[in-house]
Amino acid sequence: MASVVTIGTSPIASYVIGVRRGRPRPTSSWFVAALVIIVGLTILVTGGYESIDVVPRGVMAAILAGTAYASYTESASILVGRKLNGTTVMAGLFLGAGILTTPALAWTGVDMLTTGRGITVLLYLALITLTVAYVAFGWSLGHLPPTTVVMLTLLEPVVAAVLSVLVLHQSLSAAGWIGATIVCGGMFLAGTSARTDRTTVSA
Repeated sequence: MASVVTIGTSPIASYVIGVRRGRPRPTSSWFVAALVIIVGLTILVTGGYESIDVVPRGVMAAILAGTAYASYTESASILVGRKLNGTTVMAGLFLGAGILTTPALAWTGVDMLTTGRGITVLLYLALITLTVAYVAFGWSLGHLPPTTVVMLTLLEPVVAAVLSVLVLHQSLSAAGWIGATIVCGGMFLAGTSARTDRTTVSA
């Protein structure tokens, strides 16, 4: 449930930040896409549970996380808009985040680095889920508004769910598949919104 709150908060926070910065209001299809994606993600994430416990402090932490995600996307967009290279911007942001979170190793430990499997997982996370993903993320900020970029990254839970089935041979409930399909439909609407935004700006 925390992931749904975080994911649902991020496009809303991005919209509010954009309004405060005076960015043009997204098209109506953007709002429709946001609603469709949030509904789909809710079904995808919660479809396999008969009941869900809601912890207020957890909800607040999830809202904070979603807002933070929208904020650093906006920060990166500002830097890219000043003609800085998108990959360089993302590398700088993650280097800074890594330095700030390094003290957490005192609690989490470095056991992952003591086994071959752990190192393999770490390399996968570093190269695929971080480097490749955020090089693309930085590039997209040079071509799309932050509100749309945040929206498109909400496809991540769907990719994770499909990979869990294909790679880890886990099962996904019927509700999960329905939710994933709804999210994909919302992504199509988000893409339509992005094309409309570019056409409006060009005009």
